[in-house]
Amino acid sequence: MKEISEANRRSHEEIGINVLSALSRLDSEALREWLDDDVVLELPFAPIELGPRTIRGLDNVVKTMSRARTVYESLLFTVLEKYPVPASNTMIFRAKKRRSFQKRLNLRKRDMQVSSFRDEKVIHWIEFFDAIAAQVAFARLK
Repeated sequence: MKEISEANRRSHEEIGINVLSALSRLDSEALREWLDDDVVLELPFAPIELGPRTIRGLDNVVKTMSRARTVYESLLFTVLEKYPVPASNTMIFRAKKRRSFQKRLNLRKRDMQVSSFRDEKVIHWIEFFDAIAAQVAFARLK
């Protein structure tokens, strides 16, 4: 098995943190620096206002994430732990996520961001979180 090099691990950590930092600023255009042109984003439990659950291609991901401003008043990710996946170009980030919705609902949860890399860019990105807590919170928005 091919092990991930220390330099790649550090680079992947920085890229993942920069992606979450851009999201925290609600700056979808900043994602272009860190995501591959062929990126696939999976948001299985995201608010319906963001659009489809699977988004393919850099322009589509940036467009989808630009809609976050219509859903969130504020968004803050704090990385708690990072886990490189041995023998792959994948990094898992466990993050605390604090968000205020436009409809004044505040929600704090812990998320898992799974990012796979091609060279120095994210090629596949999946966000996981507690679906039951999210469903209850989103139901209150109606």
